[in-house]
Amino acid sequence: FSAGPELGAGELRRGHRATVLDDGRIIFTGGKWRYQDEATNSINEQIWRPALVFDPSLDDGRGDFVTSIVMRDARVYHSATVLSDGRLLLAGGECDVDALPPTRDPDDPCNDTEPEVACVEGFLRTTEIFDPSTGTSTCGPILAEGRSSHSAVKVGTQSVALIGGRNASAVSY
Repeated sequence: FSAGPELGAGELRRGHRATVLDDGRIIFTGGKWRYQDEATNSINEQIWRPALVFDPSLDDGRGDFVTSIVMRDARVYHSATVLSDGRLLLAGGECDVDALPPTRDPDDPCNDTEPEVACVEGFLRTTEIFDPSTGTSTCGPILAEGRSSHSAVKVGTQSVALIGGRNASAVSY
């Protein structure tokens, strides 16, 4: 093992997912950032929308973080599954019920399918699909109920099963 590049102080996170993409890059999605507010001396947490992409081929094979991408929704304790076509499915996770919803482009085709309230009792009902070839995300299927800390398993070439986890009722099936 050898040390890799350091994350900036504002990039420290927990509850995120680090997923190896088909091209060998690693994308870090979601998570929480804990910080101390200097004015009030209180400890605060923020759930992340930005994702970081690590490219191991840079810096003489040591690797470096090259891209910061803003995902559709801030999420933590979600699942991240590489699909058969190389795209990445992010599903569910916990969310901040007090946070303002992300501003969406009025022409976004997802506006017709995404729920008006995606964060229900602290759990996200949304999924999103990240395309590493374009660096963009679009909406995925809506979950019947939000969940976090679940497992995601590819089933065949076309499906992903979300198993277990937690929701507002304490346990998901």
